[in-house]
Amino acid sequence: MNLINKKMTHSISSSDPSELSKTEESLEAEAQFLHQLLFQTHAKKQITSNYIKVHQIHAVSMAEASENNLLTQKKLSSLLKMNVDLIALEAFLRLKNSKNILTKKIHILFYLTEVDPDYSLFYSNHRNEKFVLIKLVFQTFHSIFKITKGFWIYKKNLNKIKK
Repeated sequence: MNLINKKMTHSISSSDPSELSKTEESLEAEAQFLHQLLFQTHAKKQITSNYIKVHQIHAVSMAEASENNLLTQKKLSSLLKMNVDLIALEAFLRLKNSKNILTKKIHILFYLTEVDPDYSLFYSNHRNEKFVLIKLVFQTFHSIFKITKGFWIYKKNLNKIKK
């Protein structure tokens, strides 16, 4: 995946236009990568441009989320390149600190897609469900598995990554 190979940076507050361009490219790659994980499709240009705008507007908040010592932007960029299960990692990190940077970034994508009519089927709850209880039990075990896997990813991979 070409998105993973793009250089990821996090200095949004830089006044150098070339740095801002690199940051926008890295945020676009990050948005595409996370969108692919969550929706299994390529993100529309409007979604990625709004993702970049949100990061620019909330640069201070994103920097604070990055400094919570669970996961920094630099570590997240490294994990994107390593192609680990970020959904599992996010489930684990959300239990430790709900304001971590990965959870914030996933929430941003959900907020941006939730209001887009092209994603209405993804958010619709009007399905004819015959086996709701079975699905609920399955999702419970699936969540426990993802949290456990996220813990394993956190312990295994974040020790390798330099701060």
